[in-house]
Amino acid sequence: MSKFIPAHYAVVFEEVMKAPEARENFIEFLRFQHNDEPLLFLNSLDHYKLDYHKTKDNLLVVSNGGVERKENECVKKVLHLVSVAKQIISTYFGNGPKGLNLSQVVIDSTLNMWENVTNCLEKVNDSNNNHYEYYVMLMIDYLEPHALFGKVEYQVMLDLSYDQFPRYVRSATLHKFLSKKGKDYTRTIAINVSNGYNVDIRFKPKDFQSQLMTEKDIFFAYTLSEDTPDWKELSYHEKPNPLQTFVSKTSYSIGQDRMKGMKLFKIVMHLPYSVKDVWTTYCDMNTRFKLDNTLMDDFKLLKYISPCNKTSNDLLKSHHLAYDHRDNIYTTEHPPLALQIGELGILMNLSLFKNRDLPHTMTSIYDESVNCYMNIGHTCKIEEDLRKNKEHRVDAEILFNYMFFGTGEKSTRFIHTVYTDLHIPFDSDMVLGKIWKKRSKQLQQSFEELLHLNTRGGTVNMDPAQINDHFQYFRAVEENAKLNRMWYKEYENKKRRSLGTLSNVSQ
Repeated sequence: MSKFIPAHYAVVFEEVMKAPEARENFIEFLRFQHNDEPLLFLNSLDHYKLDYHKTKDNLLVVSNGGVERKENECVKKVLHLVSVAKQIISTYFGNGPKGLNLSQVVIDSTLNMWENVTNCLEKVNDSNNNHYEYYVMLMIDYLEPHALFGKVEYQVMLDLSYDQFPRYVRSATLHKFLSKKGKDYTRTIAINVSNGYNVDIRFKPKDFQSQLMTEKDIFFAYTLSEDTPDWKELSYHEKPNPLQTFVSKTSYSIGQDRMKGMKLFKIVMHLPYSVKDVWTTYCDMNTRFKLDNTLMDDFKLLKYISPCNKTSNDLLKSHHLAYDHRDNIYTTEHPPLALQIGELGILMNLSLFKNRDLPHTMTSIYDESVNCYMNIGHTCKIEEDLRKNKEHRVDAEILFNYMFFGTGEKSTRFIHTVYTDLHIPFDSDMVLGKIWKKRSKQLQQSFEELLHLNTRGGTVNMDPAQINDHFQYFRAVEENAKLNRMWYKEYENKKRRSLGTLSNVSQ
C-alpha cells in the first residue's frame, strides 16, 4: 500500500463547506487568525434555515383552520424566528461583536427586508388589527432566509473562497488534519493532484491575433482569479497579508513554436478604499504612469468601438455556441462587447533585454452580481494605418485581467492576472518570478500612495468626471452594462454544468 501524502491532494472549497469536521477545522484556522466571523455567520445562518423551514411547515398545517392569536404555538415559533434573525443582525452587522466586512448594498438588502419584518410585527402586536393572520403569513415571507440574508451569504462565501481558503489549503492546520483523518476521508473533500494539475486553457493562436473580446474572455478571467493547485505562492504567509503573489507551476503551450513557455501570474491585493475610488484611480491617465512604471510613453488608445446591438435571440445563440466557435457571428466592426484598442510598450528594466511590444485589445465591465469592475484584454494585430511596427522591441504575447471587487464600504480586493511569454531565453522561471514580485510591490505602493492622495486620506470620494479617462473605461462599462448580464453567476452556472458532465462521465 502506498504511503498517504496529504500534499498530493487539493482540497475543494465546496466539499469542505459540506463536511462538518473539515468545516470545523477551517474555523479553527480562522480563529487562529482572529477572523472566524464569516464561518460563524454561515453556521448561525444554517441553524436559522432549519428553524425557518420547521416553523413554516408547522404554520402551513394549521393555517387552513385559522391562526389564533398569540396563544397559538406556531405563532410563538414565528416570534422566536424573529428573535433569532434579530440576534444574527445584531451580532454580524455594523458594530456587532462579530461584525462582517460588507458593502453597503449588501447590508441594505438585509436591513430593508428587516424593516418589513418589524412593520409586520407591529401589526401583529396591534390588538385592533383585524388582519392578524395575513401579517403573520407576510412576515414569514419576509423572514425567508434567502430573502433576508441571501446577498450577505453570497458575499461571505465569495470572500471565504477568494481570501481565507487559499491560505487555509496551504496551512499546517489543514496538513495535520488530513494526516490524522487519512486517505479515505481526504478523498471525500479533495482531488488527487499527484500527477499534476493544469488550468483549462482554451485559447488558440488566433485569439492573440483577433481584436474581438467576448464572454469567454470574461469567464476565463474568473477562472484565473480563483485558487487552484497550479498556483504557487512566491512568498507564503499563513496569516492575512494585504499582498500575495503567485506563479503557475505549469508552463502552457498555445500551438506555436514561439508560444511554448507561457506562464500564469497573479497578484491578490487588499486596499482599504472603496471599489469606486480604486477603479477611478486605475482609469486616470494623468497618474497611470505613476501607478505602473513599466509602461512606455506610447501607451495610448488608438480606436474605440461600441458593442453591437444584437437581438436577444442572437445573444442567446452566441451564449450556447461551442466555445471555440462563438466568435464566428461577430466582426470587429460589430463586436459583442466594447473594444478599447491601443498600443503598449513594456520596459523590461533588465540589462541586455530589449523592451517588449504589446499592441492590444481590451474591454471593461461592471459585474453587479459580485460588485466587481473588470478590465481585461490581450495582444492582437493592429492595422498599419493605425500603428506602425516598433523597431528595437521584441514582439510578445500577453493576456491580462485587472479585477476590482468591492468587499466593504472601504475595502477592495484587487486581482491582477497575466498569461504571458515575454521570450526570455534563459532561466525564465527565476527571472520572471523576480520581475513579478517587483511589479507586485510597485503596484501596491503606487496604489496606496495615489489613493491616499486622491481621497485625502480616505476622507472624500473621487469624482470620475475630474479624471482623464483617455482609454474610455467608463464609457465601455456603461455600454457593456446594457447587456444586463450577471457575469459571475453565469460563470458559476457554467462551471456547475461542466462539473456535472464530468461526474456523469466518470460514473
